[in-house]
Amino acid sequence: MREILTIIACLLVALLTAALAGPWFIDWTEHRSLIEAQLAKTLGTRVVTRGGIDLKLLPTPSLELDGIEIDDGRGAMFRSQRVRLELSVTPLMRGEFRFIEASFDKPDIRLAAGADGAFLLPRTKVAIPDDVQFERITLTNGRLRIADAAGGVAVDIENLNLDAEAASLSGPFKGSGTFARAGSKVGFRFNTGVLDADRIRLKLVSDEGGGLPRADIDGLLIVSASAAGAQLSFEGAANFSGRAFAGWRLSGPLKLDMLGMSMDGLELRVGGDDAAIGLN
Repeated sequence: MREILTIIACLLVALLTAALAGPWFIDWTEHRSLIEAQLAKTLGTRVVTRGGIDLKLLPTPSLELDGIEIDDGRGAMFRSQRVRLELSVTPLMRGEFRFIEASFDKPDIRLAAGADGAFLLPRTKVAIPDDVQFERITLTNGRLRIADAAGGVAVDIENLNLDAEAASLSGPFKGSGTFARAGSKVGFRFNTGVLDADRIRLKLVSDEGGGLPRADIDGLLIVSASAAGAQLSFEGAANFSGRAFAGWRLSGPLKLDMLGMSMDGLELRVGGDDAAIGLN
């Protein structure tokens, strides 16, 4: 989340800086190559814009792009058919960046995982201060795809819709949304604490659907970054439940990373709280 929000913040800051240095009547679409070069320099990666570009300073600083693609050549890609970013004026005059809204139509996020389970994140060269806030972040009809080391698809989520907010790029974050799996809609909601070094407290609840059970997860999301990539892991407690077989619930400690899952010491209950089976 922090990496994606940093890219968004860099994107708008770079364009607003260019706008403040030039006349307001500029047709930004005719200066596409200049804008792309500035974005590439700011983000430290390849950026391609498509379609119209509309940047306004009044009454509210805002940027609209009909299409954008970010690809650093490492298997990490972000693409969106339409982007709209809006800044609050008063915090901007104090040197703070408070995004009233950042909306993305049909975003496509693609990541690649290595043999060690680490996946590549888009690289950025500019650090945005933690006082950057997002009052609202919306993703509409998006897709998230993670490829495994062999080039196959390890995770493929479609029809992703998200409505979230971020008090800073280090959290806390909270939001809710839906995605499609096996033709069924699955809902989810989450909230986090503030990023502390390489870990952040996460509570995630998802509804039963698409062959998935209801999940209630509470623990620490750990991000171990290196030059090769970023390894995500989770340590905490989990509770899974479903309506099949007169109802069941599986609960206990959970350790999870890209290479596998450990659920030692779980307890399985079937058909009510009186039928419990320990799984050690």
